Amino acid sequence: MDKGLERLETLLAALRKEVRAAAIPNDCKHTAGWCMEQLPGLYAQFQQSGESRYGEQISWLFQAVLKGLVESKPVCPAALKLAASIPDRLRLLHDKFGIPALGLKSPAESSPRS
Repeated sequence: MDKGLERLETLLAALRKEVRAAAIPNDCKHTAGWCMEQLPGLYAQFQQSGESRYGEQISWLFQAVLKGLVESKPVCPAALKLAASIPDRLRLLHDKFGIPALGLKSPAESSPRS
């Protein structure tokens, strides 16, 4: 396995662990965990092929994770903080590994205003 891909998977595993530890309902946690488990394979395909469809799938999965963290009831401040940090962390991760940027929206951008 490529060392860069191995480091990327390590960082994704750390993020997956943080999401699993979030104080959100079990159904949200299950969905977010499933989404996070799909990412290493998609990132490998994205890096190898550069095809935008993989980037779109990655974005969709991360949006589902963010939604689970932000919209869970009762609202957990730590989960909100984690959700707010994910877009910037992914930007840095993508810059570090030379992966094209995703169109990921921060939780504030993706939630409707009242």
